[in-house]
Amino acid sequence: MPIVTESYPLPLLGNGESVMRTDQFSLKPMIDKLTKHSLLKVADQTALINLPHRLAKIDAGQYIVRIGDQSQNCCIVLNGFTFGSRTTKGGNRFITSIHMKGDLVDLAGGIMSVADCNVQALTRAEVAYIPHDALLDMVTRHPDIGRALWRDTLTDASMARGWMVSLGRRNARQRMAHFICEMARRQQDAGIADGIALLWPFTQEQVADAVGLTAVHVNRTIHVLRSESFISLGKLSLTITDPEALHQVGEFQSDYLRTAPQPLAA
Repeated sequence: MPIVTESYPLPLLGNGESVMRTDQFSLKPMIDKLTKHSLLKVADQTALINLPHRLAKIDAGQYIVRIGDQSQNCCIVLNGFTFGSRTTKGGNRFITSIHMKGDLVDLAGGIMSVADCNVQALTRAEVAYIPHDALLDMVTRHPDIGRALWRDTLTDASMARGWMVSLGRRNARQRMAHFICEMARRQQDAGIADGIALLWPFTQEQVADAVGLTAVHVNRTIHVLRSESFISLGKLSLTITDPEALHQVGEFQSDYLRTAPQPLAA
């Protein structure tokens, strides 16, 4: 079962990364995610499992991609959290995306010449690096996989539009409620939480950079949601105590996440 081959350039891992032994099912989180919204034949799933890849553990804060990089590899999050960001010349950061188990990071790097955002580990994470050339070659041979990856990319764009609406038209309380609901649903879909109790590894500064508020404002807003008995906080965890009310506050509807399976092309 050849997992790592010499056909494609694989990344040299350094700066604290440790190469881990590959195994046949290490890419299963990616397949689980794709098959949430796309029906894939057994042959397609086998092709995904056998993609050449290399596994690594990376520390919180470590860069996976930097703006301007000519990326050679797509990154799959297998465990932990990563995030994309842009920073202004004045040093103000905005978190543009949060990635979790099964998510494909820098998929666009296989088409675009250079990376347009930074990607870093938010927590200690386990990832798999897949050469873009191998992924593009597989898509040519397996068009249903290509459609699944396209749908996944469009879902990412849909999430970005949702964040834009929050930034432009929702107040602080609504933004926080929507952000929490989205994290809960995505963690549920990824199989790492039940949709009510979720992992909350974010600092107030990270949440602030994702919802366009100051850390102080985030603290106040979370306090408001707690006082209204909508949520409760634990150590690195958050529980939604009144899901219906929180959904209403955040105007949250999960249809934009597109988790319903779509049929194969005729």
